[in-house]
Amino acid sequence: MLYRVAEASLDHPTGVVHEVICPVVSEATLRDLAKEWKATGPFYRAHVQTVMRRASRSHYRPMLPPLLATREFRSPNATPQPLLRALALLKPSLPCRVRT
Repeated sequence: MLYRVAEASLDHPTGVVHEVICPVVSEATLRDLAKEWKATGPFYRAHVQTVMRRASRSHYRPMLPPLLATREFRSPNATPQPLLRALALLKPSLPCRVRT
């Protein structure tokens, strides 16, 4: 659909939008396209990312150190897995802020 709009506008660069675009794509379709862009476009994705980042910073991230400090991680394998090695490096530097 966007290809057809672009092609029509390039074929008639000096034409009036109503005369050039509307025969190719209906006005209702253009309205729906604009509505969809607002609902799922980059502005919406940036908003969702900002909300998720704030939730992570203010809620989930503070819960992680006490949770990791209270848990013991093991592996049945003789050689430690990369995740276990990473946790072993992180655990001494975690602040122990367990609320009672």
